[in-house]
Amino acid sequence: MVYMENRPGKLAWDWQVDQLVYIEEGEVFVVPQGCMQFEKGDLFRYPKWFEADLFFFGPYQERYSFRAYGDDG
Repeated sequence: MVYMENRPGKLAWDWQVDQLVYIEEGEVFVVPQGCMQFEKGDLFRYPKWFEADLFFFGPYQERYSFRAYGDDG
């Protein structure tokens, strides 16, 4: 799946399952967890039950997939 953001902004989010993300364009700042920054070419995972604010400062595009590691049903 693809997520795109075309202008600066903030997205408050909480993850119900693990999400694997590959950034194709732009960068994202993840707060509050140590203010992590990810940019074009990065591959990373948001863990299940993680809560954060995502800040975009310009055009941004990512490909992502949801994972259910360890869930039995």
